[in-house]
Amino acid sequence: PDYTRCIITLSDGGQDASVRREFDLESRSFVEDGFVSPEAKGGMSWVDQDTVLYGFATDEENSTTSGYPVAVYRWERGTPIEAATEVLRGDREDVGLFAFRAEDNAGNVYMMASEADTFFETTWWYLPNEGEPLSLPIPARSSLTGLYNNQLLFTLEEDWDRGEGETFPQGALLSFDMGSFAESGEIGDVATVFVPGDRQSIGSVGVSGGTVLIQIDDNVTGQLWRFDFDGSEWSSTRIETPENLTLGLFGTSPHHDLAFLNAEGFLTPDSLYVVDAEA
Repeated sequence: PDYTRCIITLSDGGQDASVRREFDLESRSFVEDGFVSPEAKGGMSWVDQDTVLYGFATDEENSTTSGYPVAVYRWERGTPIEAATEVLRGDREDVGLFAFRAEDNAGNVYMMASEADTFFETTWWYLPNEGEPLSLPIPARSSLTGLYNNQLLFTLEEDWDRGEGETFPQGALLSFDMGSFAESGEIGDVATVFVPGDRQSIGSVGVSGGTVLIQIDDNVTGQLWRFDFDGSEWSSTRIETPENLTLGLFGTSPHHDLAFLNAEGFLTPDSLYVVDAEA
């Protein structure tokens, strides 16, 4: 909760297989008897200060045929990694199964996992602390982009027909109440955040402390917009940026309102800007 610990990935020679070690940011040292992983492809995510979720392709039982993790385990501090509890297992023919932490600006936290069924299709999972994992009933060709005020945001890479005349087009950015889904296992109302026009596309989405920032490409040039949610609908306001340039948004965090914006053009070298979403 104090964000004084992190997991550092150590790769020997830049290879994919790496060792993860717990690091103390205050003492600037590795934690004695802290979390240390075997050298393998995979990843590790914090649940809380004393618990992590991990998946490592250490052997055939825990690997897909592509060489990535096939299972997610819950590991408690002070116990050997062999005592970790299996949370979710995919198929060996998957590309891989990867756990991650979704946290929003309001302090809501959900442990999630992406099961890459193919390079283009994904099954998204919610992993509760108690109970069975729940798969999100959204299209396989979709991507989670963030969590804001308990609204889980995702983009569609294919059209989505929910039935009863409710349809959403490919390319749309949508959201739903993740808290309600965690309680019921069902998606309620789906809100439309943004639908690109014929000459538009979404470049990137970033959640800050007080808004959602979206970099939109319009007729090949970059724009930056902020989107706000009133509990039922999304509204948008354009943020002033340099004209006729390619933009790249990065460095957003739900814990503050600052972001970084890269801008470049044919006659403009790479330039880095700081964006204050609440200014």
